[in-house]
Amino acid sequence: MRKERTNSVCGKCGRAFALDPKVHGRGMHDLRIRRIAERATDSGRRKVTVAQLGYLARTDHRTWPGSPERGRKGWIGCGTGFFLALGLVPLGIAVKDVPAGGLVWLAGLGLVVLGYRIARGQPYRPAVGAGASIAPTPAAFGSMMRHRWIQVYGKLPPGIVDEQTYAASRKGITGMTELLCPDLATRVFLAANGVPGRWNFRLVAGLDGVSGRVPVVVLHDAGVSGVRLVAEVRERWPGQVVVDAGMPVRAVRGNRRAVVLHGAVDEWFSHLASERLSRLDGGVDERLSHSTTGAAGVEQWLSHSATGEGERLSHSSTVKAERLSHSAPEAAGRASTERLSHSPPEVAERLSHSATPAPIPTPTPDWLSHLTTEEVQWLSQGWYSPLAAVPPALLESVVVRAVRQATLFPLGFMSWPTSEKDGN
Repeated sequence: MRKERTNSVCGKCGRAFALDPKVHGRGMHDLRIRRIAERATDSGRRKVTVAQLGYLARTDHRTWPGSPERGRKGWIGCGTGFFLALGLVPLGIAVKDVPAGGLVWLAGLGLVVLGYRIARGQPYRPAVGAGASIAPTPAAFGSMMRHRWIQVYGKLPPGIVDEQTYAASRKGITGMTELLCPDLATRVFLAANGVPGRWNFRLVAGLDGVSGRVPVVVLHDAGVSGVRLVAEVRERWPGQVVVDAGMPVRAVRGNRRAVVLHGAVDEWFSHLASERLSRLDGGVDERLSHSTTGAAGVEQWLSHSATGEGERLSHSSTVKAERLSHSAPEAAGRASTERLSHSPPEVAERLSHSATPAPIPTPTPDWLSHLTTEEVQWLSQGWYSPLAAVPPALLESVVVRAVRQATLFPLGFMSWPTSEKDGN
């Protein structure tokens, strides 16, 4: 009862508490937050950020697809009914002296009602854009923990660190690998648990911090920005080992347990996606048979978190294909010139008009061709899943596997140490 918790103080024991479900939302009370923090941190042995704790403590998460405008607006039916009703007045005057005129007038009234219902049609529903909601929001949960919780208890729960105030150690800033991760909460999580020091890699926040002299592991969320980041790294350092350890779309699309949010639609990506989808012309995408959704996608991300060699090979194949596509028009042009030079004048004139090459469509980027049709559509609609919402233990396992693969890649695929333990 609220009377027993006046001023956030228990009326029985007299101790103050930080969170109140009546004030901070359903499920937001101290005992529940402490239980979630204890499980996430393994009783304080693992460090977890406030942002990660917020996603674990969520009490509601909903997504809804967009829907177009439906039905007819109300003024159409009302206006039609009004003008039809006006016709009843002269009808009543005309049939007042006619035998059974009342029945005629009632029949006219029935026609008015019928016309009104036809004109009204289905109830009007305005267009609704796609979206998602989560409770509490990351900003609201962060405010609760950084202000109210610390005000009452003086510090965060054991094992919880604030990513906004965490000061990373400057030791061990060099390493055999560089891990590029734009997400602050994930970088703080890895640094606070000493993962870079144990596995000899350096954390980098943006492209400007990448040296390009050592293998690069890109850790990103399941969204357009993450896909673009991997492509930019490979384009800037084409000869370097780049391992994509980001959360794949297949692991979250259709997975009810994953946190899926909705943001602004990337117009640049939408343009590329529409071009690729239009080229399919209703054909079957062969990559659909290899896609996985739901929990199986998460397991596949864990067991095959990095696809360095396969993507390197596919990248080199794409480069060869692009060279062939650029050399083919030149060869065709030379062949046409030779045919014209050895043909009679009238034949040469006909060939000169018919030998105009057809326009060559812009090739699909290699990184976009790795996505299935459904994944491209999902991304182009503005959906994404934040990296901080990945369970901490799973996130650390993925990072360790990706760093090991990036470090061992120069040894060759055949010398891969399959019997070695994970090390976590």
